[in-house]
Amino acid sequence: MALPATSTLPGPTAIEERALGPDLTRAVMLWFIALANSHYFIDAPRILGGYPRDSGSVDSAVTWVISSFVDGRAFPLFGLLFGYGVAQQERAGEAERTEQHDDGLGLWAGRRRILERPEAHRRMLGVVAVIGIGAGVLGAQPFSLVVAGVVPLQGDEAFGLANALHTVTGVLGGAGYAVALALLSVRLAGSPGRGVRAVAATGQRSMTCYLAQSVVCSIAFTPFVLDLAGRVTAATTALLATATWLATVVLADRLARTGRRGPFEVLLRRATYGRPQRPGEREPGDAASVGSARTS
Repeated sequence: MALPATSTLPGPTAIEERALGPDLTRAVMLWFIALANSHYFIDAPRILGGYPRDSGSVDSAVTWVISSFVDGRAFPLFGLLFGYGVAQQERAGEAERTEQHDDGLGLWAGRRRILERPEAHRRMLGVVAVIGIGAGVLGAQPFSLVVAGVVPLQGDEAFGLANALHTVTGVLGGAGYAVALALLSVRLAGSPGRGVRAVAATGQRSMTCYLAQSVVCSIAFTPFVLDLAGRVTAATTALLATATWLATVVLADRLARTGRRGPFEVLLRRATYGRPQRPGEREPGDAASVGSARTS
């Protein structure tokens, strides 16, 4: 049904109304996505599961860590947060409510404000965190030990089953990470230090920071620019991914300290709400307000 001519969309959420948990989770998700994407840029003679074969011990260790804790877990985490954001838009009146039969985990959690009010669900979230992360790590091992070169490849069929188990348990791992970070935010929300505020600022500017990662990857691996694909390893690409993420944290912190949103968040919000802000709204870059973000 169309809105009356005099109606306006609700304004964007003020920083005082933002809970710490979702912002921290978005920021960590960006780091995981950078790591999950990094090894796919490697140009090596032999590749298995997206990782180079016959690498040294350092690269094997990095391969095991990323394939056990990040690969197949970052994107389910992204999907959960996307659904959670849709539920937040529903509460703000920005979407026609999604039909009940279309509920996903993120929508279900968002409608109950699980990540914003984790203290109200502490026991349940603790169980989900332990089971989800535990299943995610254990379920990754048949795949991870092979791509890391610790266990020999037993054939395509066995590897396909290991890959399927890795993917399925990744959904549990992503959910486990989300609720673990939400529980962590309860401890940090009262008096977040500068590092926590900087990471939260990154989550508040997730679109800008994600696009900044894409720019760095384009410069590093495009053939007519730096063309590093044939000169990097699993370890060096992971290092580049982490350094890029840390650079976006520094950028987000700088924007926060000067009271500015990320440029792409500004464009999105203007497209959604129009130019004016509602009275009294502060930019999410106001570092002093991060510690007072409400979870109720």
